[in-house]
Amino acid sequence: MIMKTICFIIALLSLSVSASAKGFSISIDNIRNDNGNILVMLQADGQNKPVYGMAKAQKGEVTITIEEVTWDHFTISVFHDENENWQIDTDEQGKPVEGFAREKHHPKKKEDACKLKLFYFDNPLER
Repeated sequence: MIMKTICFIIALLSLSVSASAKGFSISIDNIRNDNGNILVMLQADGQNKPVYGMAKAQKGEVTITIEEVTWDHFTISVFHDENENWQIDTDEQGKPVEGFAREKHHPKKKEDACKLKLFYFDNPLER
């Protein structure tokens, strides 16, 4: 009887965890070319492991959905890894030469989605 009770409690806990997790979609706009990948990281704080997503770059816009997002407060970091070296490349002054965006997501924003625009320092129209 004790074993059945333990199994029942474990089953209930796993259901409650999966019910609270949700997918979060990020639409990334202003992608300047089809080179490389768009990389996304969501991080709640220093205590939790970040979650990641990736999509092949497409000029214009791509949407990436991150499953199993359980936080209400988190920071979204995005960058266009044009040369696929998994890091943001910088110029001699330390400015990123690849597109990037960053935004804090708060509970007042009840949507399970957001839209970000990539910023490129070397684009004179964006200065």
